[in-house]
Amino acid sequence: SAAAVAGGLVPLATSTDGGGSIRIPSTLCGTFGYKPTRGLIPKPATRIGDNRMQPWLNVSYQGPTARCVKDAALYMHVCSGYSSLDPLSLPYKPDTDPENSFLRLVEDDKVFPKRLNV
Repeated sequence: SAAAVAGGLVPLATSTDGGGSIRIPSTLCGTFGYKPTRGLIPKPATRIGDNRMQPWLNVSYQGPTARCVKDAALYMHVCSGYSSLDPLSLPYKPDTDPENSFLRLVEDDKVFPKRLNV
C-alpha cells in the first residue's frame, strides 16, 4: 500500500498492522502510516465457520497510508465509527462531535503543530 501511495497510483490506502506493517513500509516509502487505537476503525466481518483468519484479525489493526497527515486525518474522519459487525468497534461520530474531529485536530496549530523541531 505504501508503495502504491508513494508512486501516485492511489491517493491513500487502507492498510493493516499487526507488527509494523503500516508504519515500517510508510517510513521507507516516504508516506505517512498510522496505526490507530483498537476499535476506531471497525474490522470486516469474516464468514461464519471460517476460523482460519480469526486469530490474526485479533492482532491486526486497520489504518491509513497516505501522502500526508491531513489525508490520513480525512481517512480517519470517514472510516471511524461503530459497526454492529465488529463488537469491539468504538462509537465515534465526527459529524456530531466536530470538536473531536480528526481534521480539526490536524488543522489546529495549538493541538497539532505545523512543524516538528527535533
